[in-house]
Amino acid sequence: MSERSNRIASGALALVGIGITVYLLSVRASGATLSCTSGGCETVQNSPYSEIFGLPVAALGFVAYVVLLGAALAH
Repeated sequence: MSERSNRIASGALALVGIGITVYLLSVRASGATLSCTSGGCETVQNSPYSEIFGLPVAALGFVAYVVLLGAALAH
């Protein structure tokens, strides 16, 4: 696999991660119900472990995915 292919794949995966974390954060902010096929997602979203220092884990994931996207786009 070439470096360009790796960057494209990494960028695409980072965009998917950004989309998922934005969804999780928007559901959390609005109080809506998560769309989940396996069940138990509400339990995870509302558990005390879903926050670190009062910050949702999804927000930390969002920042990490944005950094990964930036790294993938950097030349």
